[in-house]
Amino acid sequence: MTAQTKQKTPKEKIVVVVGKKKKALARARVRAGKGSIRINSVPLSQWGSYYERTIVSEPLLLVQDSIRDLDIDVWTEGGGKVGQAAAVRVAIARGIVDFLRNSEVRKALISYDDKILSGDARQREPNKPNRSAPRAVRQKSYR
Repeated sequence: MTAQTKQKTPKEKIVVVVGKKKKALARARVRAGKGSIRINSVPLSQWGSYYERTIVSEPLLLVQDSIRDLDIDVWTEGGGKVGQAAAVRVAIARGIVDFLRNSEVRKALISYDDKILSGDARQREPNKPNRSAPRAVRQKSYR
């Protein structure tokens, strides 16, 4: 028997990050590739409405020269359509910054919008007991 030696291949660099907005959650995987961007296995050009695509493409337009050879795959769930778009935006921005490890890219994103990497922490206010809405109170009659 002859011993076969296995060639060790260098591990491919993959970054997985999370973005959130209200109840919406987005997980993005960034890796070297051909430059494709997919959200829930759908190309970005076909995903959602024009408004949602505009929200998602903001970080891509700011650093388009740096991401020509990156594949970005995003999975999103929960919340509404616009909340998911905002969560995807945060996840893509974080993924690009973590993958490239470039301070210039980070500064470009933060100078555009300081919440693009940290996300929006606001949440829906919960309903209170014996009320139909968070702050609505039944009108009181004195006569």
